[in-house]
Amino acid sequence: MNDGRRARIISFGLSIILLIVFVYFTKENIIKFADLDYWLIYFSIFLILSVIIYSVIHESGHVIFGWATGYKLDAFALFGYVFINSDNRYILKRVKIPGTAGANMMHYAKDKTSASAPYMLYVLGGVLTTGVATIISAISMKFINNVYVEIFLYTMVFVGLVFTVYNAIPTKVKGIYNDGMIVKLFKKDDRSQEIFNKAQDISLISLREFSIKDAPEELFEISESYKSAPFANELRVNRSEYLMYNERYREAELELEDVIQNLDESDKNLKDIATCFLLLEYRSTTRIRKKSKGCIKTIRKI
Repeated sequence: MNDGRRARIISFGLSIILLIVFVYFTKENIIKFADLDYWLIYFSIFLILSVIIYSVIHESGHVIFGWATGYKLDAFALFGYVFINSDNRYILKRVKIPGTAGANMMHYAKDKTSASAPYMLYVLGGVLTTGVATIISAISMKFINNVYVEIFLYTMVFVGLVFTVYNAIPTKVKGIYNDGMIVKLFKKDDRSQEIFNKAQDISLISLREFSIKDAPEELFEISESYKSAPFANELRVNRSEYLMYNERYREAELELEDVIQNLDESDKNLKDIATCFLLLEYRSTTRIRKKSKGCIKTIRKI
């Protein structure tokens, strides 16, 4: 069993245990809710509302703690919409982010390289805010005497426990790193923070609708000793796209083939993107045409 699967099992198991404990200690509330007509409908509606609220709280937590530790906001995304800071004004775009309901990008204002920027509070800001919101919701249940508000607070605690656990315990699902995993990788390897920040800078170029082709080549450079570092494969896929735009097709092909060989099923999203770029590169040299049409659709969905 690989580390990623073990972490997911631990996260899932701990979430179930915490939810069972929570239900056990609040069984009197459940009995009270059951006396209300259509209480399951209310519960379902509040459950969806709680997920939406926690998504906002989680991403806002990153921003708040980022600001507090010297970061500036570049992009803030929720539910397929993203606010992007472009020339000191925010523009709204619709962008699908695979594997997550929200995301944010911030840069360390005091150091352009950000290679040694303080990251702990910024990265774990979402976990801290969801944890605090969960505790406040649980305490508030004791002082509220309105059954509808109690059901809402109950779902807030229910969802908050899952949000907090799943973001705190280091996991990676289909190439998506949670907050705990990012902190773990930053602490484990000094190179990872530098590469992560480079990948963020490249993503911002695309979000701001600037051409990757015209970006400085040094942004995509990665030395041989860095290729084994965390987040390196993401940067190498970005590099291959840059090479394709600049008609350096053979270099792009070799980069993509090497990346695909090094990825496993825990990096499914990235592997799919790399495979699609490779097919597009083949199409540009007229070797494969039919498969690449479906590949373009795949990239657009991603």
